[in-house]
Amino acid sequence: MAKNKQGSGKHPGGRPTEYREEYARMAYVACTEGGFTDVKLAKLFGVAKQTIYNWKREHPEFLDSIIRGKDEFDVAKAEECLLKRVTGYRYTEVTRERNDQGQMVVSKKVGKHIPPDVKAITFFLINRSRDGRWRRIQSVEVTGKNGGPLEHRHSVDDPEVWKSLIESVTTNTSTGRLPNGRGDDYETQETSAEENDRGTPGE
Repeated sequence: MAKNKQGSGKHPGGRPTEYREEYARMAYVACTEGGFTDVKLAKLFGVAKQTIYNWKREHPEFLDSIIRGKDEFDVAKAEECLLKRVTGYRYTEVTRERNDQGQMVVSKKVGKHIPPDVKAITFFLINRSRDGRWRRIQSVEVTGKNGGPLEHRHSVDDPEVWKSLIESVTTNTSTGRLPNGRGDDYETQETSAEENDRGTPGE
């Protein structure tokens, strides 16, 4: 049985696994220009997908090239889509129907126009204007009275607040006086049925 020669760069199955320095650049271009996935990279280099994983683990520059390439491709596609929403675009709507022979054929083509999107335009201008005309910068400073620290007040959900409130109301009602919002008290007045029948003097 023939043995594999050392340095041949192949597995017993015959698939190449030897990594080369130029692979990092090739992977970067493939990911940037074509949006290659790891599966497509494996086909590009003629290796198994697991080999791509091994190269990424063993060669940091290869992994970095793939990451940068995929990120740039994703950003480029997103910018392209955003620009279409900013400027508007046209497309052709194709309708297909089944003919008498059971085949799907084009029955109608209609040109359609998508108008520019206001939200996309606003987002674009805010992020791309260099002179700051479209910048929306808001600075909110939260302080307490006279610029001091914020005062912490108990929430109405605090059981202690309710307990104190109930005790206060109970105490005041037992003395015949109820507190009002101004800080003074209202006096309770008891009127008998006889006085109500007589009415007030002078009536």
